[in-house]
Amino acid sequence: MARRNPLASGSRLIRGAVFSVALTLLLTFAHSSGILDEALSALKDSYSNEASEPGSHLPKDPGSLVKHKTGADTKDGDASAKPTAPATGSTGGAKTTSGTGSQAVRKAMASTNGDKTQWSAALKSLASLPVKGRAPLTGYSRDFFGSAWSDSYGDFYWTRDGLDTRNDILSRDLVNVKCAAGTTSKKTGYCKVNSGTLLYDPYSGATQYRFDSTDDDYSTDLDAEHVVALGDAYVTGAQSWPLSKREAYANDPLVLMMVNPSLNRQKGDADAASWLPPNKAYRAAYVTRQIAIKGKYGLWVTPAEHDAMQRVLTQALGR
Repeated sequence: MARRNPLASGSRLIRGAVFSVALTLLLTFAHSSGILDEALSALKDSYSNEASEPGSHLPKDPGSLVKHKTGADTKDGDASAKPTAPATGSTGGAKTTSGTGSQAVRKAMASTNGDKTQWSAALKSLASLPVKGRAPLTGYSRDFFGSAWSDSYGDFYWTRDGLDTRNDILSRDLVNVKCAAGTTSKKTGYCKVNSGTLLYDPYSGATQYRFDSTDDDYSTDLDAEHVVALGDAYVTGAQSWPLSKREAYANDPLVLMMVNPSLNRQKGDADAASWLPPNKAYRAAYVTRQIAIKGKYGLWVTPAEHDAMQRVLTQALGR
């Protein structure tokens, strides 16, 4: 058996002791100078940054997800127009203009997706909605509901605030809004929106969605969506409404939100029996809001629509 060299062993022990002392001195200096604290803080921040790349979920080609276009819910009512959200589901209240961190996103998701108390109440309300077949869509056009995004229709908190309805929705649903100079409304505090962030797009489930009206880029655009589409309202009761009620419906904060433009075009005039958001976490809240809208305006549901809404809610409730 080979014999150990005592000089080599002693050398290793000396080198180890020197390294230990040097490391201790280095850590002491780093801590006292704040370098160590800054490094740990940077490492912590890198793990807590949960924001996704804005607009990365959208195709550059606006037609790639379109299954059918009717123009009912597109920008200015024109299906061929460049695409125009809560999408938070909010219908009023003070405007939040800051806060896009992970905590703000989680809060937006929770409030938008709703809870079992809301879904249970919606299920009871669904039972009170009339159930009938669809009326024909013959003669329908976007103009049936008045000029798109007029500021004068209805009697809502944003009516006649000096802005068109589309900019009212953008101002309500986005955070970190940048306004066009001199456009802020004294009535609502809203403005003509140049850019902002949609914390949570309910249809796609994307977060931190960046909107920019100035760059002519489809990936940073949003649609003003009628949760119960105008065409669907037309065939479930709105045909018989006076013009003033139709105009009010098309500009009601309850009915409107900002969403992913491709998915809005994909939906078209479909009801819940024909189309549901790909984001399954939002589906119960989606039909809950549709039931509230139909109840408010006296619209009916078709048998298939009723069954689809009931199925979504009962599944969400675990029944």
